[in-house]
Amino acid sequence: MLPSSMTDHHRSHAHGRREKTPPKQPLQAQWSMKGRFSLHSSWETLVASLEADCPLCWTYWRAIRPSPIASTSDERVVDFQATITYAHFDIGDDFFNLWVRLEGTGLKATRIRLNITKTSREIFEERNNPIPAQHTAQSAAEVANRWIGVCDKNHPSCLARATPPSDAKMPTRLLDLGTSDSTTWRIIETQQERFPYVALSHRWTENTPTLLQKNYDAYCDSQPDSILPQNYRDMLDICRAIPIRSIWIDSLCIIQDDNGADFRHEAPIMLDVYRYAFLTLMILWEFSDSTVFRHCRPSTIARPRPQFYKRSALTEAGQDSLFTYLKNIFLLEAPVTSQDPVSNAQKYAFVRVENTGSYNFDVNNAPINNRAWVLQERCLSRRILCLGNEELYWECEGDSSGPLIANETSPSGVPHISRREGLGSLTCSDNGEYWNLLVEQYTACHLTFEEDRLVAFSGIARAVAKSTGDTCLAGIWLETWMQDLLWVPDIVREQPARVKPTTMGTQSMILPSWSWLSFYGSIIPGLLVANGEGPRISPAEPNSFKSDRFDCLALLSQTTVTPPEIDPYVFFHRAILRVRCLIIPMELTGIAAMHKLSPSFRITQDIGFNSTGLDCLRLIPCGEKEDGYAVFNLSFSKPLNKLSRYFFIPLFLRRDKYQEAIKFGPDDTEGHGIIVEETATDGERQYIRVGRWQEDMTLPSQLGPLISNTIVQQGIGETVSDRSKDFTELERSFDSKMHEYAVRHASSMINFPRNCTSQLDQEGVNVKDENGISIDENGQFGENLRGKHQGEKEQMMVDCVKCSDLPHFSSAKWSSISLIYLTNTMATKKLHVANLSWDTTKDDLLDAFSEGSEAERALVMRESNTGRSKGYGLVVFNSLEGAAITKKFLNNTKYA
Repeated sequence: MLPSSMTDHHRSHAHGRREKTPPKQPLQAQWSMKGRFSLHSSWETLVASLEADCPLCWTYWRAIRPSPIASTSDERVVDFQATITYAHFDIGDDFFNLWVRLEGTGLKATRIRLNITKTSREIFEERNNPIPAQHTAQSAAEVANRWIGVCDKNHPSCLARATPPSDAKMPTRLLDLGTSDSTTWRIIETQQERFPYVALSHRWTENTPTLLQKNYDAYCDSQPDSILPQNYRDMLDICRAIPIRSIWIDSLCIIQDDNGADFRHEAPIMLDVYRYAFLTLMILWEFSDSTVFRHCRPSTIARPRPQFYKRSALTEAGQDSLFTYLKNIFLLEAPVTSQDPVSNAQKYAFVRVENTGSYNFDVNNAPINNRAWVLQERCLSRRILCLGNEELYWECEGDSSGPLIANETSPSGVPHISRREGLGSLTCSDNGEYWNLLVEQYTACHLTFEEDRLVAFSGIARAVAKSTGDTCLAGIWLETWMQDLLWVPDIVREQPARVKPTTMGTQSMILPSWSWLSFYGSIIPGLLVANGEGPRISPAEPNSFKSDRFDCLALLSQTTVTPPEIDPYVFFHRAILRVRCLIIPMELTGIAAMHKLSPSFRITQDIGFNSTGLDCLRLIPCGEKEDGYAVFNLSFSKPLNKLSRYFFIPLFLRRDKYQEAIKFGPDDTEGHGIIVEETATDGERQYIRVGRWQEDMTLPSQLGPLISNTIVQQGIGETVSDRSKDFTELERSFDSKMHEYAVRHASSMINFPRNCTSQLDQEGVNVKDENGISIDENGQFGENLRGKHQGEKEQMMVDCVKCSDLPHFSSAKWSSISLIYLTNTMATKKLHVANLSWDTTKDDLLDAFSEGSEAERALVMRESNTGRSKGYGLVVFNSLEGAAITKKFLNNTKYA
């Protein structure tokens, strides 16, 4: 709360008392306070401040409450503490910066950073467009129209979509709302006649009205608004007040009980429905049959300092010196038993939550934005009015400076907000970063049905493809397929989405192992894994690729989608990649549990000059930064099976950018690739992607030289053999290109990590490489070693050797392989288990069920308050066969 009293910044706590030191007049331009200082020591003091309308404490409450209709009596936090951890004042900025930590029983620790400027009531109050105590449809429409006016006048990107292209599709059906004073609606078929309409983005609940075959004819005649839930009636009234006569609502414009036939027809045009809607209304919070318009106390809504604010305003408010200003800005806990100090005259302050602030609390963290379908709707919409909080929020494409995100207290834009991932960001020239951030968000969202995993993202993918000319298949772009295959799991979703009834389609979708779509949970995209950049290759002319940064070691020679006539953006049965590459046998040793793998591994073999070759790549777990060893980072997307065969597939080698050089020399690289499991399908050897690998980014590549030597030793691309008749012309050309690269590389002097050269003949080691990096007789680098990580590099043991003097992989195969799908992940087979003891863990279940057939995932159901097992759980397999074998193997003796 904001009191008129003050304590000095030198405060101590002893036996529950604050000791006060006489304040001194600040003489410096900056003033700061460090340490922990109690703001609220109980829930009761926070509630007292809320009742006194303190905008700071209301900001804290909004950050931790579960919803806008939550009450402090229902959500009481035991042992609540609000503590100032840092405070700072800068004369130049004229505001006080405050860091506050909120904690208590059952409360996830929350940190809030605020900018505060004390002011007077006259300056604080908004007179032109005040926030009402409760919005109505009419007042919400007035706010929306102000933003629409700015949008139509100043935002070219938004205005461009006001006139859709000739091939854009109108929704098949809309709700016709009549005139502005109407209280009825009806379903109409547009017949592709173009006119403005509003789209609704919302969560389905038990009260969601639906269009069914039995009520279709009735709904085509006028129906009273009263048959709809209140929040739907609010949407209709907002449209009439704008005024817009038509609205698209998925539940009422798509038939819901025809085994998905109408949905499959409408899903491909979902892109146009939201992209070219006049406006999208988003219901952020839905509560049974309540209105979307919340009661609020306008003075409690934190308002940032207005643009017209000047320092003189403080003097006008009676705060005629910096010292007086600091006296009145300090925060002191209000005793519940006495009159709250904020009831005094100087309780007004401009408050801005740093970074995303209230936008995060009210919009990003709203339940609707945890839904995968809504992420697409939000991204595709050109402008959105967000409803359900005390104030309205706005999103649109904005002007040349970027998207606009605003609310009623910051109508020109919420300051310091992150970019809105709209179509403008996703279709720009450097869209890779925004696409990957969107994928990361999407995989963290929830779906009701697993079958929707592809189609709920199809509109975005299709829009980007149409704008850029790139090709998307199962969530990866064929132009950047190498880095897109490097995705890694983040968090496994413990409760997968439900499977739709088989009547929804004659064929099930089998998601490919190489796509992040096949992983149940959130992922980290490949572009981020590959340190922000990877090779971009034209699928039509892959052999024309040239780069100073990347050496490509694999070729995507063919993609196969079945059935071939299907639209792969919304559905396919199978999708397969044919990749021309080197297949390196891999063995993991020293593994205690295959489902608990360390991410860090190192090579176990000693590498010597002119050896007969390595039969495989043998790896052992190690520390993340194990002294004297170059470390491989491995990440797996499915559990490994001790009986299966696994292989390294090198995809590319990457060099440092000049400005961020961290390796020993400019020609040093690190390798990136995937890990595959061999499988037999219809008698043919095929491969499943099970993970990705990456070499140490601070050291020269260990695998790169061995790969080149293997290509040279096997004569890949050197001559045309009988076997080469099985390859395409594209693959033969790539082989020839790889041969030229490998010969050139094998004949060069390279830097090679010493831990792999413990048996090297030192006569074959140069003490100075061609880049001028000198090495003394003890193998240490000389003074001329440059780079921002020089201190670390001087401890690295790297030799300069001739590449061809190093070994090759004797058992590696150069071949074209098919990267295929997992077993039908859309119909994952599960065993429900019972009679579990209270201390059963997921790992216990995995160990037990992997005795018969490798289990993919296990879940133990637990009480939310005690964490004790409820006595039952779920084990998930990749196949029906796996579940059946395990059930028979256990014979119901260990688990029911």
